[in-house]
Amino acid sequence: MLEITGLLQERELDTYEFSHLTFQEYFAALYLKDLGNEGQAKVIERLGDKTWEEVIYFYMSLADANPIITAILNNPNYNTLYIANQYKSWSLVTASIREKINDCNKSYYASHEDHPLIFYDQILALTTLEKHFNNLTAIDEKTLFLNP
Repeated sequence: MLEITGLLQERELDTYEFSHLTFQEYFAALYLKDLGNEGQAKVIERLGDKTWEEVIYFYMSLADANPIITAILNNPNYNTLYIANQYKSWSLVTASIREKINDCNKSYYASHEDHPLIFYDQILALTTLEKHFNNLTAIDEKTLFLNP
């Protein structure tokens, strides 16, 4: 496996490591998913830890992202709210969770001065666009109509 896949590399004699951190992060997320509720709890515990961010992204892609987003919305900060917004448009995220993210964006950024305004502006712009896209009706293959 060592020579064929390139997934692992020998660091020292009889000591192996993943050839790239991304492999380690993916397999950590896969392991946490396989742990079920225990794995989900471990992910929620590490939501504010930047070193776990990629593992969290992978986990949310492999498992149900809704409980993780709900945990973020219960105690949002700049970094975790950013994660929630990354997954907001996924089809597996429920409409009610999407709306809660939008509400949390508005209330969090209205009451916190510890964020770059450009990020807030981007979130508001994306939220507005999302609402408009959700109100489009297809008339034919080339024509969309915006419902009031």
